[in-house]
Amino acid sequence: MLYPYRKSTWAVIIFLLVIWPLFSVWVSSNGDLPAEVKNLSLEIYLPTLFVQFLLILMVLWALLRAKEGVNSVGLVGINWLNTLFGIGFLIFAVFFFSILSQVIHGLDQPKEIAQYLPKTGLDYSLWIILSLSAAIGEELSFRGFLLTRLTPVLGNFWAAALLSSISFGIGHLYQGALGVIFTGMYGFLFAILFYWRKSIYPCIVAHFLQDALAPLIFSLAQTPAK
Repeated sequence: MLYPYRKSTWAVIIFLLVIWPLFSVWVSSNGDLPAEVKNLSLEIYLPTLFVQFLLILMVLWALLRAKEGVNSVGLVGINWLNTLFGIGFLIFAVFFFSILSQVIHGLDQPKEIAQYLPKTGLDYSLWIILSLSAAIGEELSFRGFLLTRLTPVLGNFWAAALLSSISFGIGHLYQGALGVIFTGMYGFLFAILFYWRKSIYPCIVAHFLQDALAPLIFSLAQTPAK
């Protein structure tokens, strides 16, 4: 017998755990991302922005149908302390994954991502909006919603964290196998932060800053040491 959730709740759970990763596999199996992107805003940013808004709307729809508030998915504790925890987490994560990436790739970091980073003023404006929507959408769904709904079903928070992180990682298959592993690990670290702070707010802060500052971080990584 299924856990007594409303059908809308199960629909979102199934979408995030099954349809989301399967769609990512399907997209990846139909070829790599275009070698040359002529218009980042139209070809990459706006479609991705649409997907993030879809995630947010799906979670809000499930909460509305279940007559639950956003506090039920951990959108609480919006304060300076959790802001600082989010920033601290980001600093740790950047150093951790930078070291891990250098161990794997050496000093020559992969440059394929460069063409997807903003170049024009419009690109940068949409990049910031996209970073915020991705932080809210993915943390609200994969951490706040999935973890709180899967834990009672599985009877264990860490099993729920592992399952949601796997789905989260596969959803980034366009980044390649290594990207899936890194993103899945990132997702699990976000789950730990959520478990510790009992709030997705520091996760949103860290996620937003990580995405928003990605162009700067990438640029610094490519600058040869003097």
